[in-house]
Parts: sequence; structure tokens; C-alpha cells
Amino acid sequence: MKPVTAGLGTAMVFIASGLWALSVQSDGFPHADHAGLFPLCESCHGGIETGSDADYFPPPDRCTPCHDGVREDSVDWQEPSRTPSNLDYAHSEHARLVVEEGDSADCAACHREPGSTVRMAVVRAAPETCLACHADDAGDHLSELRDCRSCHVPLTMATRLATDRISEFPTPESHEREDFISSHDPETDQGAAACATCHALESCTRCHLNGATLTAVASLESDPRVATIVASKSPEYPEPDTHDGFEWSWQHGEVALGDDTGCANCHAQDSCSLCHEARQAQEIATLPALQQEDPRGVRLSEDPTVHDAGFMMSHQASATANGDACGSCHSMPFCESCHDGPDKPRYHFGNFLQMHAPEAWGAETECATCHNPDVFCRGCHTGLGLGSEGRLDVAYHTDRPFWLFGHGGPARQGLESCRTCHSQADCTQCHAALGAWRINPHGPGFEAERLAEANPSSCLICHRTGIPPT
Repeated sequence: MKPVTAGLGTAMVFIASGLWALSVQSDGFPHADHAGLFPLCESCHGGIETGSDADYFPPPDRCTPCHDGVREDSVDWQEPSRTPSNLDYAHSEHARLVVEEGDSADCAACHREPGSTVRMAVVRAAPETCLACHADDAGDHLSELRDCRSCHVPLTMATRLATDRISEFPTPESHEREDFISSHDPETDQGAAACATCHALESCTRCHLNGATLTAVASLESDPRVATIVASKSPEYPEPDTHDGFEWSWQHGEVALGDDTGCANCHAQDSCSLCHEARQAQEIATLPALQQEDPRGVRLSEDPTVHDAGFMMSHQASATANGDACGSCHSMPFCESCHDGPDKPRYHFGNFLQMHAPEAWGAETECATCHNPDVFCRGCHTGLGLGSEGRLDVAYHTDRPFWLFGHGGPARQGLESCRTCHSQADCTQCHAALGAWRINPHGPGFEAERLAEANPSSCLICHRTGIPPT
């Protein structure tokens, strides 16, 4: 038998208009006993070739001429019941194409018992029978290379299939791969159609929080039978390789703020708000907002680990250089729980007030992390006559004549100290790029790119809207 046009193979005998196949019956018609009586299958099954559903099986009264109770025992034969299926196959169409291909195939090619040479040893066709003629490079019946549309309709169209039948669908070998969940996104129409053969919308939204926004998922229709099946299955969220390692806790922000489509597959808004309490609502508004009872989504630990061991004892430099980042998770009362009050650990050593000038002048400590220079520092300095008002009032800098013309070096070395009395507006009166005197605050040979890469937080003290291109 020659291979016929691709797409005609089937796994079961099927009538296209009804989406059903013949069921196997232990008390089915004894074809072998009638082998000498009916020389052709079409003698009883004329509708197979013509496509007439009513003539697929002979009516019971066709039996009575022989089985009249005298010559042969009377019988009460009934045609086989028809079991729902999701096959897309019609005998009449297959027979027509076989003839057009010039083949001489008959019913026995698909319905003879394997290995038997007895005429009319009839069995139901099996997938292997179809693939024997329709073999191609796809290989196995359930291979992901096959175009399922050749033989099957989408599951949602096979409305007569029972829920338990759907739950017993065989699992393709490709679905057993370790990386299948993380790489199963169909890239072609053929791939999406293959998914639709066994799956419905609920198959995907069981895990995908943003299923409605994904083209491949949204193309599937909803099916209550599939919803019933997946209701007892827990969502699965394998951790991507990109999330492995401590660095991801600090590096994921750029990815999330750029395109959070991938994030929304697994994460809801509470994944962000658990850590980023100070985030504006609109920054996470594109992520799904789930109800508390919704079982989907990755549930993060209530105590996320974003700091390495011993960080509490060495966090001074990080808090000084990038206090805004700390504010993503912590508020001032969190800091004050340790750094304020006579019965709590103190940040400064004893008698620090009388000796704090070197610390405030140096670059190791950012006083503004805890103190408001406009109130806490300036209030004391002004009351003692050590304050300064405006860029030309140099009462505080009386030890150095012409301080204004030489303040660049100290400012570059200890800008944190300058901020005790001065605001950025005092500096931009001279050092603004637009207007003012346009005096470059950086000295000759300043390596902006190298320094920005080494410590971008230092640049952001002045360049608050972002580091300008070099």
C-alpha cells in the first residue's frame, strides 16, 4: 500500500460529523463466522465509502432472513455503541484519496488482526496501523514534530469526551524532559495547535498568572472539563537559572522595571511589596493582583535574604553610600530601633558630640542618613556662631582666607560635611551646566567614567536625575 496524502492518518475509526469512534465490545459481531456469506465489507457497511452515517452498520432486520428461529437461532444484534473522540477522520474521505492515489487498499489493511491471515479477522484500527503508512520524519505517534491537526480537532471541539477520558490522555515523551516546564512555549502555529489537542485555557492559567496577556495562552478556549482536572493539581514554578545566586536579589530590579512579562508568569504584586514597601503602586501595577486564597504564584519567604552574613555589623558603608536603596525596605523607625534611645545600642561612641568634627568632615560617615542637616546640625552650629548662611557667608570658614576660591578640594574630599550647612542650590549657583558661571566642579584630569563605575552612589549625590553620559 502506497503512502497517501499527509494528514489522513488516524488512531481510531472515526466519523467526522459526530466525533466518535467504535468501541470494542466483547460480544461484538462474529465476522469470522460470516466470512463465507459476505464477500465484501461494503455488503454490510456501504456507508463507509459513501459517507452515509445511517448506512455505516446494517439494520437488525438484515439478520432475520437467516436468523428466523428455524434455520438459524434468532438474534437481537445491535450496532456497536459509539464512543466520543477528538479524532478528525472520515472513512469516505480516506477511501476517496486512496483511489485517487491509485492504491488498491481495502478495509483489511487497517482492520485485520495483526499477524492473522484469516479473512475477516476484524479488529479496531490502532495508531500503529495508521503510522505504518503515514510514516515520516516525526517518528513516534506523540512526537512533538507531528502536526496534530492532521488527525485531531482541538479538545474544546470534542464536547462529547468525558472528563475521565481526557485525564487519561497519554503523556508525550517531550513532556517528561527536566526542562520542559521552562521551555514549553510554542513558537509556531503548529506548536500551539498541538497544545490545543489535549489542553484548554485552564491548563495554562493553572500556573501562568498573566495567561490572558500571552498570545499562545489566550488563543486557547476555556473548558470546564479541563478546569475540573487541573483543580486538584498544584502550580509548578521551577526556579530559572538567572535567579540562582545571591547577586540576583540586587540585580533583578533592572529586569523587572524593563519588561516584567517574564516576572508576571510566576509573580504577583505581593512578591515585590514583600520587600519594596516604599515602592510606588504604579511600579508594580502591571503584575497580577491575586486574592489571598488564590493558590497560584510564587510565595516568597516572609524574611527575604538580601544581605549576606554579618551585614548588620558592617552595613555602615552601604547605608552611607546608598541610603535610598535601604529605604526600599526599611523606614527610619527601623534604624532608630537600634540607633536611638538610652536602652538601645548606640551608633556613636561616648562623648561623640564634643569630638564629632573629624567624623562629620570625613567621607566615611554620612550624617544625613540619620540626621536632618537643616534642623539637627544647623540648629546647633548656628546657635554657637559656627553656622553659615548662603554661599558668600563664610563665617564658618574663618580659618582660611579666600575660602570660596579654594573650597573645591575639601568639597571633593568631604562633600557630606558640606551638606551639613549647604544645599545643592548653593553649589549650582556657580556649578550649573546651564546658566550660572558653568564652573566645572571636577578638577583637571577627572576620570568620570571610571569613578562612576567604581561608586555610582557618589555621583548621584549631585546628579540626582541620573549620571550624565561621558
